[in-house]
Amino acid sequence: ASQRSRTMSKRAFITLLHACAAFAPTPRVGRAPALRVGRGPRPLSAATTDATKDVAALLRTKRAVVDGLAKADPNASEMTRLRFASAFATQSQAAAALRETAAWRAGAGKPIVEAASKAV
Repeated sequence: ASQRSRTMSKRAFITLLHACAAFAPTPRVGRAPALRVGRGPRPLSAATTDATKDVAALLRTKRAVVDGLAKADPNASEMTRLRFASAFATQSQAAAALRETAAWRAGAGKPIVEAASKAV
């Protein structure tokens, strides 16, 4: 029973690791990792990126989907629509998720959304 218990514990631990891995950041191709170990602090200029260029490039790449998502939620900002366009493989998946989010924000999540907007 002791060996079986250890085996089950190992399997549970591995399952937990797999679940946590879904939230781990993935490395970006062609860029240095965000965390540098053992080399001291990185200069500020090297740690910043030009987000304007990145966002503009993403908008150019995803323009058709971003514009199409305006039908799913006309009140969603362009940045919100870009976030959904980038997070889902297809426009229909992104539209469904955006509609679900808009419904939650207007329904069950409304008190949370209102409290958050007051806190800012």
